[in-house]
Amino acid sequence: MERVESRRNENEESTVSGSEAAYSSRRALVRRSSRARVLRPCISYTLFICLLFFSPVLLPSNRAAGKPESVEPQKEPRRIVTIKIAGAEPSGLGIDWEREIKKVRGAASGTYQQDFGIEFKIIKWETWKIDKTAGTMQGLLNDLKKKIAPGEADVVIGVLGPSGPGDSPTGIADYFSAYILLRLGRPGAALPVVIHELGHIFGAVDLDEENTAMNPRNPALKFDPFSARVIGLNKNRSFHTQGFPSPPGSIREVISGYEARASLNRAEPEIPLFLAYLYIETKDYAAATKACLEVLKRNSETPEIQGLLGNLYLAQGRTDEAVAEYRKVIEWNPELPLTHFNLGVAFLQKGEEDKATLEFREAVRLSPNYVEAQAGLAQQLLKKGEVDAALDHVRKALEIFPDFPEGLCILGAALILKESKDRLEEAASVLQKAVALKPGLPEAHSILGVAYGFLGKDEEAEAELLKTLELKPNSLEAHLNLAVLFRKSGRDEKAAFHLGRVAEIDHDFAAKSGFLAADNAGPVKYTVRPEMFRQK
Repeated sequence: MERVESRRNENEESTVSGSEAAYSSRRALVRRSSRARVLRPCISYTLFICLLFFSPVLLPSNRAAGKPESVEPQKEPRRIVTIKIAGAEPSGLGIDWEREIKKVRGAASGTYQQDFGIEFKIIKWETWKIDKTAGTMQGLLNDLKKKIAPGEADVVIGVLGPSGPGDSPTGIADYFSAYILLRLGRPGAALPVVIHELGHIFGAVDLDEENTAMNPRNPALKFDPFSARVIGLNKNRSFHTQGFPSPPGSIREVISGYEARASLNRAEPEIPLFLAYLYIETKDYAAATKACLEVLKRNSETPEIQGLLGNLYLAQGRTDEAVAEYRKVIEWNPELPLTHFNLGVAFLQKGEEDKATLEFREAVRLSPNYVEAQAGLAQQLLKKGEVDAALDHVRKALEIFPDFPEGLCILGAALILKESKDRLEEAASVLQKAVALKPGLPEAHSILGVAYGFLGKDEEAEAELLKTLELKPNSLEAHLNLAVLFRKSGRDEKAAFHLGRVAEIDHDFAAKSGFLAADNAGPVKYTVRPEMFRQK
């Protein structure tokens, strides 16, 4: 194999940290990207009949790395991972790229099937009209994510032709979104690049070690034991979902493995980065912060660490410091949708709603298939009373990820606000699905109770609202709507009790609504209040 230079292009490497913060990084492997790991910002919603909490949840990129001892290949059970191929138009200099991709897919699939029981299957071919102004590989990857939705596929691979005769292949991958961008080179040279980038899709990182596929300078066709363990633990990763759960009970082993790897003191900057993620997973924010700061001591311009540090500050309520870190990342590269999303989350925590909306809009502009950004923007639009626009954005989110309980809650709330019988029936249906998907989500029960109330299904409404209080005793909206329900059915004492609880939970709201006046019997209509979408 030809020797691969390791060169980092600072304009093309990107950090997208943050609820699922994520980052994609690019390095050249013979000018090939070494990797793309995404720490993705996941939104954790706490809907308050329409109240959402957005918070960055940091998931370790590799989700598990065990100890770097050799591991037996996992031949069973087999997992089939489906791929959509998007060929760029124009495709580049004369090369039969479809034939090349079919050959490489077969060879890479053979490697992964033998070592991990993973088989890759192409299920869709499309063309992708590239934005010629995108310039960098990172910009082109963003363009790919904007224009090509995964559909039924697990992984999307965009394919560019070579830049010039005799060029070596290069690639970039995004772990959480499961997108790869591959620039072909000389015929037959792409296999190591594809094996390498698929390694990133299954959580492996660049290593300063010879004879491994995860060496960014001179990648082999086989994996070292450490990377093999990581990929094995990520074999059953989920695709195009809100989050990515760690293997049960493995987190301590994972931390031990990373600490052992870090103790080798090799030039592997992603190791301490992932170690920080793992500390976050155990809620050891002090250790995670310390790990980040130690990396920054060695290299003060490390956007992935700055983004992660922003998430850590946000988790600890240090909002101004979080905003400062996110802005450093955006100054370095303004086209990182996940960082814009996380900055929007920070602005929500500061109560700066308009700034949050602008950041969510920018995240959606940069990455229309970014589920959490679409949902976050829908949330903000509902607050502003722009129900139709909110519906458009949340439906887009659910088109990408149909089993997104919090997104279904936003959709249900928006449909209720349309105030038509057909929309109420649809609201009840989507909220029933949200409850089935996530029975412990109090807001799903609360909004479903409102839908039932408007539909005249009083028994069902009461059951859902009481279930909400089981899960979340201080749910203002549940108490408010139970007061309506009990007043309607003549159970005045119960109505007065729940109205009293409203005053205890939010005295200012109760006073402003007139509920504290002696002659005020309380609300007369079930309530879904867009203004309730705010940070608590």
